[in-house]
Amino acid sequence: MVDTDEKQVEIHQMGQNPRVLGVDDVLDAPDLLPNFRLAVKAIFEDENL
Repeated sequence: MVDTDEKQVEIHQMGQNPRVLGVDDVLDAPDLLPNFRLAVKAIFEDENL
């Protein structure tokens, strides 16, 4: 879930507590998408357009 007001991303995985990532974090999912990495701040870069 992407929270544009708080500029956070929540990661929900079955059987685990949600992870909350802020703009200084990197989103990755090595079990699902190996080698995928996305800086959370990149999600919000064009928010003011």
